[in-house]
Amino acid sequence: MMRSEGNGVITLSKNNIGSQLHPHPHPHHRRVTTGIKKSLIAPRGASSSSPSSSPSLKKEFYDASSEPDVLIVQSKNKRIMYSTTREINVQEVSDLCDKVGWPKRPEEKLKIALENSFLVAQMYVCSSSSSNNNNNKEEEEERLIATCRATSDHAFNACLWDIIVDPEYQGQGLGKAIVSHSIRALLARDVANVTLFADKDVVEFYERLGFVTDADGVKGMFLYPNVEGE
Repeated sequence: MMRSEGNGVITLSKNNIGSQLHPHPHPHHRRVTTGIKKSLIAPRGASSSSPSSSPSLKKEFYDASSEPDVLIVQSKNKRIMYSTTREINVQEVSDLCDKVGWPKRPEEKLKIALENSFLVAQMYVCSSSSSNNNNNKEEEEERLIATCRATSDHAFNACLWDIIVDPEYQGQGLGKAIVSHSIRALLARDVANVTLFADKDVVEFYERLGFVTDADGVKGMFLYPNVEGE
């Protein structure tokens, strides 16, 4: 599990942003029956119904819906794909959190978190199997195996959250792949300052991807309000 929750704040060093992976874009179209409509992938801030009263604040937004899926691994009957445009199924994400032992989150709040994210990356496996019909057509099933999402001010800063890899697929470089491709997606959207929160046992993993702790002496600070008012 590549967990991004914890007490350590680490920032991506721009000097260490490299092209460690070179998969080919694969414009695979998916069939998903339930989930969040992926209008949430487009950067927020522009409203077609309520134009800004200040022309100086208007800007052209990057069309995230055009980001192609990326082929990560391919074998005879299986492909692993990376996507920022795949329709999100909240139940799938919740089940993935359960698999890695994270505390249970109310699905309604998880849905809100996903809808309000600047980027939601998913890695899913496509498995082919022969149909029982006489036409011998192959049927394809998809299963979510990894996630990574980012919140952002849409201009300067982004923070990565909920970096999860299915335990069945850990140790295969997929954690590195989903983080690296998510960083590239953020850079394509012109957001270059990337941070995340990391448990101490995965700090070294993120350092290998170019993140640094206490960048320029900057310290992460936390406030935990006393909900009981004591």
